[in-house]
Amino acid sequence: MLRLPVMLNSERISSPRTILDPLPALRLCGNTLQTLGFGSALLSLPRELDQAVDGRPVEYTKLNHIYDTLQQLSGGLTIRLTPERSTDESISYGDVELQSLAHCCLGICEELIIAGNQLRSHSSSSSIFGSFHEALRGVWDEKQVEALEEGLLVCRREAMRVLTIVLRDGQSSILQEVQRLKNQNRQIEMSQTRWLADILETLRDVQHQAAEEYIGDVLPGVTNPFNPNQLSSMACRMAHVVQKASKVAFVQRFLRTLHFRSIKDHHAGIARAHEKSFMWVFPRNIDVEIHHFPRPTILPWLQGENGSIYWVSGKPASGKSTFMKYLLAHPQTLKSLRSWAGSEKLVIASHFFWSAGNSMQKSKIGLLQSLLYGIFTHSPDLIPIVCPRRWEATMSGEHGGDSPWRMEELLETFKSLCSQNAIPTKFCFFIDGLDECTGEHSEMIELLNSLVHSNIKMCLSSRQWKVFEDAYGASADQKLYLEWHNRDDIHDYVQSELEQHPAWELLLELNPQTHEIVGEIADRAQGVFLWAVLAVRSFGEWLTTGDTLFFLQKKFRMIPVDLELLFKSMLESVDPIYTSYVSHIFNVASSAPEPLPVLLYVSLEREIQDESKVPPQKDVPPTYRGLLLQVEQLRRQLKSMCKGLLEVHCRRNEEDLLRYRVDFLHRTAREFFRGNEIVQAMHVTGRG
Repeated sequence: MLRLPVMLNSERISSPRTILDPLPALRLCGNTLQTLGFGSALLSLPRELDQAVDGRPVEYTKLNHIYDTLQQLSGGLTIRLTPERSTDESISYGDVELQSLAHCCLGICEELIIAGNQLRSHSSSSSIFGSFHEALRGVWDEKQVEALEEGLLVCRREAMRVLTIVLRDGQSSILQEVQRLKNQNRQIEMSQTRWLADILETLRDVQHQAAEEYIGDVLPGVTNPFNPNQLSSMACRMAHVVQKASKVAFVQRFLRTLHFRSIKDHHAGIARAHEKSFMWVFPRNIDVEIHHFPRPTILPWLQGENGSIYWVSGKPASGKSTFMKYLLAHPQTLKSLRSWAGSEKLVIASHFFWSAGNSMQKSKIGLLQSLLYGIFTHSPDLIPIVCPRRWEATMSGEHGGDSPWRMEELLETFKSLCSQNAIPTKFCFFIDGLDECTGEHSEMIELLNSLVHSNIKMCLSSRQWKVFEDAYGASADQKLYLEWHNRDDIHDYVQSELEQHPAWELLLELNPQTHEIVGEIADRAQGVFLWAVLAVRSFGEWLTTGDTLFFLQKKFRMIPVDLELLFKSMLESVDPIYTSYVSHIFNVASSAPEPLPVLLYVSLEREIQDESKVPPQKDVPPTYRGLLLQVEQLRRQLKSMCKGLLEVHCRRNEEDLLRYRVDFLHRTAREFFRGNEIVQAMHVTGRG
């Protein structure tokens, strides 16, 4: 059965005056195929057209529909392709060919429009024809009809040739448009990779089909009878590509309004849990209770408890952020939440507050944008349902589509998420570091409580401040104090780290009691994971120098249990020759409102050299490799001179050195150095 192209529905033919076209080349390619498919169907055999137009003769009303469709098609053939790479760069060969093909199709379309208008003028509302082809012969002579048919065949052959070119030419606007979608998908971390893969696969199939058609037309001795269904099928496939790619483009444009710099950086920078850490939160049936405190499990809350809050709390540096990152990534979390969602769709979103970050990373508006960004990234079909006005503005390019979000609009969007039932959905939010948010914490609590709904629940974490204890500490089943339960995690971490040191096994052979140090470190840490990390680093240095068990224990028992006193003792152990340089680095890091670029620190040593009597090093022209070597040298200095309290942070596989940052090992270290007189004292000592 002959089928007309799927996009002939007037609702699917988008007017460039009402919708901002993000993919002009793809749409122009689809429109040319659509025009050829429609024109070929109109001029096909009478009975075939009867079947194509629902089995009834062509009536006057159908002539009106045909005429209107042709008018819309002609408008879609006037898209102009211009290179976006630079103003002086010429349009690619494939684009020139595509533009020429569109011009050819436009000529055919205009002739059909003239014919359709003549038919409407010579027909009455009661006129009935066997087919459009038959009706056309009533107003045109045979030569005119044959010329139109020949023009369609020429355009069809040309279309197959041009498609073969533009769908394999990496410089063509079509593939450039798809590549831009892929790049943007990666940059804003959209989950549309499968859609884009389907688009590329369909384009490859269309290109292969076009090549076969073209070869069949031009090779001598090869017969390739005209088949309108083939052209119509290709037009339909291109229409679906345009539709899907356009949706991806509009979703990307929408998500860019929610995205902000470093939206995922803090989450990425949080240390991953040690191999065996936190396994107790998802207990197995064979587990035996042997602990001082009953081991909590979050499973009942994940699997049930509509519209509720689970609160994770603990001492500073006890591992709350790492625990939240662990929960968010654990397969059992997803499995349990799916059990809670049942037949409804499940959406998980998160936000990790960061007091050292930019304003969006530590504000309420940043929280809401981050959550909505996570929701719409994984469930873009919700966008037009809960944000209809902004979605329309995004598609039309009108003012407001890319305007900054206001708190009122964000709250209204969450309200719509709760009330919409077009896509039944359950939401679970993981929000870390409530105490790192700016503003009144009571206002944050009020905001979070307003978001709780029967289809929304949240897992929150914060320090054990009274304001949070009062708000979330009432239910014993829906809270967790991390330092009560992480002693074994710290023990496993310490043992694993020490066993990797080459001198550890030797020490165990000399004195089997050495293993008792592991338990002693875990006990003295008192649930503070960072303290254990710093203690293990010290042990590594002592093991390297060949200390016996006697000296190890003696040195270990001199380590202050209090974190601030530990930081102070670490600074006091800095070699005097480095104190001026080290104090300068700590002053810069602690006074900055957010982590500074690593390249700034690379230049600090030169300032110290200028103050000394040591002849300055000869300037070397900077190269990318040279800068990389300097960054690596700085990384070593931070580890040794600054005792590892400052670190170089960057995303995995990050190549842009401008995105490398220097930050404190932990928030507690940053808090210690801000306003601490010991850093200034170091600076004076170093200069003396």
